[in-house]
Amino acid sequence: MTNYQAAEWDEKWAKLKNCWDNQEVAALLTNEAHKELDQLNQLLSNALENFNFSLDTCKDTSPFPEPKPTPLPRPSMPTYLKIPNEPLNSQIQQKKPRAIWNLLGLNIKSLIASIMRLISKQKNLRRYMQIG
Repeated sequence: MTNYQAAEWDEKWAKLKNCWDNQEVAALLTNEAHKELDQLNQLLSNALENFNFSLDTCKDTSPFPEPKPTPLPRPSMPTYLKIPNEPLNSQIQQKKPRAIWNLLGLNIKSLIASIMRLISKQKNLRRYMQIG
């Protein structure tokens, strides 16, 4: 039993020691990274202190080969169409609503007669199918 506990403690100790070693390595790497970052910041600030730049040096001030265009004439005021006033109720002619068959040019009586013929043909066809 004691050998088992000793082995467990040794294993835990090895993990803990490994963790401490990893922390030491991480601390060293972090310090090195901070030093490099400080050097880069110093380099950037030194470069910007001695940096003289003007946008005027980039401008092209040589004469342009073509003359300046003449300005366009100012447009005249637009003319608007006169919109007529709203019609009075007395001027509006009321149209009687029309049924759809009237719009299609059909007579209601002939339409009903055609439907009745189709129904009778369908009944005759059913009777014929039952006999045959």
